[in-house]
Amino acid sequence: WCSQDHGFGIRLNASGTRTFVVQGRVDGRERRVSIGRRGVFTVDQARDRAREILRSMRMGIDPVAEKEKQAHMAVTLRQAIADYGANKRTKNGALKARTQMDIDAHSRRSFADWLDKPVTSITRDACAHRFAEVSKRGPTTANQAFRYLRSILNYARNRHWVDDEPLLRQNPVDVLKYSWHPAKARSERIPFDRIGEVWHMLAAQAHHGTVARGERTAAAFVQFLILTGARLSEASELTWDRMDLDGPRPSWCIRTDQSKTGTGRVFPLSIQAISILCGQPHVADNPYVFTSRNGKSHVVQPSATWRAVSRLAGVRVTAHSMRRTFTNTCLKLGIEMWKTEMLTSHVPTTTTLLHYTDTANLRENCADDVQNVADWIESEAQAAALRAGHPTEP
Repeated sequence: WCSQDHGFGIRLNASGTRTFVVQGRVDGRERRVSIGRRGVFTVDQARDRAREILRSMRMGIDPVAEKEKQAHMAVTLRQAIADYGANKRTKNGALKARTQMDIDAHSRRSFADWLDKPVTSITRDACAHRFAEVSKRGPTTANQAFRYLRSILNYARNRHWVDDEPLLRQNPVDVLKYSWHPAKARSERIPFDRIGEVWHMLAAQAHHGTVARGERTAAAFVQFLILTGARLSEASELTWDRMDLDGPRPSWCIRTDQSKTGTGRVFPLSIQAISILCGQPHVADNPYVFTSRNGKSHVVQPSATWRAVSRLAGVRVTAHSMRRTFTNTCLKLGIEMWKTEMLTSHVPTTTTLLHYTDTANLRENCADDVQNVADWIESEAQAAALRAGHPTEP
């Protein structure tokens, strides 16, 4: 300790490092603050800094609290995103990996120049201006990017407090309260009078398509989507260990940790779906059912097949259009709505479904319904083949 300035000293660590320190009391609490290493600071520079800190402590300013305050004020958007991804919890648990991937993608595309800035520097005007810029790329993209940003800033606001006040008095994204782009209801699906032609084309491609181009796998993949109403990721990332093709009630499943809704579920398979799955080759060291062309991963977006389906359907379709096709086919065949919702992996919403119905295993309650859907589609395909002069299946 210095004999001249009480509270100023130098600390010698076991490693031999010498660090200037200052120690005093604020409101009866002892505080010790590191000034810096000897060599970085001279003795006179460290002494001057120590006197400043001691003077502020005598005025009731807590240097430790001030340091914490500065740390909170300096939280960057990148740090807030990392904290949100690691610690945010929803009613279904931790954030799904796909959600974190979406957040990272939007952060890079829409907020790259904000990532290393303090979140306190993000203003309402900046949000309004950036929202307009991102909207030029797509209204849906803008909505999603800023809704993620709003959630991240709300989380940071609750996590970091300064002087008993939240880090952000107001979320700057709130400036968009009346500026969100209206959501457009999507309704694209394969029309009932075209589904037979589409299925016949897919069946032909699944049997005679070019293997090197992945045409057979792509066709089988789209057929599986139509027969099950599965989400794109649920089908593309389907692995062999999630299927039971040899039991009395063949099925496939979504595990809890893989589910978008946080709920695992077992689904029955129709005879047609079983045939499609059994026709997929097992690729060594690849767990996926619908493999990519190089055999190292899984199919993602079979663009050429989507274009072929769109031409026959007379409307531009996507993977989600197959989900709508399945749902509307269920309704056409008179399948109960609750079964349709469970088969499309939605969260139960009624007390009866939540507490009195087995919604985790649909093999018993919905096997006949899934088979009815597949049989109707196949009958439509046979009729389409007859109209086209191809009375037998490809």
